[in-house]
Amino acid sequence: MLSATSRGARLGRLLAVEQLVVWEWLRDAETTHAAALVVAEPTSEAVRHGRLNGRGFRLTLMRLPAGPLRAEVTDPHRERLPVPGDLGA
Repeated sequence: MLSATSRGARLGRLLAVEQLVVWEWLRDAETTHAAALVVAEPTSEAVRHGRLNGRGFRLTLMRLPAGPLRAEVTDPHRERLPVPGDLGA
C-alpha cells in the first residue's frame, strides 16, 4: 500500500519504473518514460479523489503474456465509484 499523498503517488511512479527495469526494460527508453506517465495519472487521481484518512492506495503492475503492460490502481473509496460523464461539460 502506498500513502494517499503526493509523495505516495510519486513513489508509485518510481517503483513502477524500478519494476520495469527488473523486467529488463531500459530505464531511459521512451517506452519506460511513457509507462511512468501512464502510472502517474491514476496514482495522482487516487490521491486526489479516492483519499480516506489513514488508508492508502494499491498499485499493481503486470506483464501480460502477449507483451503489454497492465497497471491497476485501487483506492479505498469504494462507495464513490466513477460515473461516466459528458467530456464536454
